[in-house]
Amino acid sequence: EKKMGCALSDTKERDHAIVATGVKGGDGLKDALDFVISAQSGAEDLSTKLELNLSCNNLPNMDTTSLTDAACVVYLASKAGQFMKVGQTEIITDNLNPKFVQSVTVRYLFEERQKMKISIFDIDDFSPGVNIETQNLIGSVELWVHEIVRAKKQSLTKDILNPRMNKNLGSLTIVGEEEKRGSNNLFHLKFNGHGFPQSVLFYRLYRNKQLDSEQFVPMYESETQRKTNGIFSFKKAEIGAHTLIRDDFNRLVMLQVFEFKSNGRHAPLGIAKFLVNELLTSDSNIVIKNPKGKAIG
Repeated sequence: EKKMGCALSDTKERDHAIVATGVKGGDGLKDALDFVISAQSGAEDLSTKLELNLSCNNLPNMDTTSLTDAACVVYLASKAGQFMKVGQTEIITDNLNPKFVQSVTVRYLFEERQKMKISIFDIDDFSPGVNIETQNLIGSVELWVHEIVRAKKQSLTKDILNPRMNKNLGSLTIVGEEEKRGSNNLFHLKFNGHGFPQSVLFYRLYRNKQLDSEQFVPMYESETQRKTNGIFSFKKAEIGAHTLIRDDFNRLVMLQVFEFKSNGRHAPLGIAKFLVNELLTSDSNIVIKNPKGKAIG
């Protein structure tokens, strides 16, 4: 039988919740954080953290021999109207429909109109520490933060625009979730894949949004693994309970398995949905099913 095995432990260590990416280049992480802190000064009781998960659809192909290597940068406008960088996603290579795992968190001020800009770049220089903002700009989306909060299911899709490019640049979807202070619980998850005929796999974990039981946002992506003696043995993942399930042990988690493709067009094989509570007692087998409901691994 084809299954994914999982060993899971729950320990109280440091808080591993992802709230923002590191900021390189530009004015630096400290300046960006100083801006966010100053923006909330005097309004501590009238604000909340808003976690943003980003994805793009139908990006233009900016490369000649492969597909677009995309990353997003998030900015908030200061009171003077200057956009300040507050976070960025990871880079997803060779993909015109990237779903970014790295979220960005901003502070939402209830009684202020906050202008936000999200720019999408095509990355050509993968040198360590490279400033993403110096790469090829595909386009941007400008909006008010409250548009996300007030949107149905806090999900908003907007067209990507660039006045210098007279063509369809695709769309950006922003999924928001207000973030409350979480625990320091840390999950150690170890997945092993059995019975898959493919040679190279990776998986993603998604958190179920409380606002919509059928809406999931990506929280973690594994490394790629080759099959050895019929088994895919993935490295242990350490994920904060607040990040994965918002400290709610009855919240669904979705695991999606992909066949790795060197051209970036990774093939989704199937999914499994489960509660973390189901894994806490002992090692568990998780059956992966394709969209037709057939067990495939």
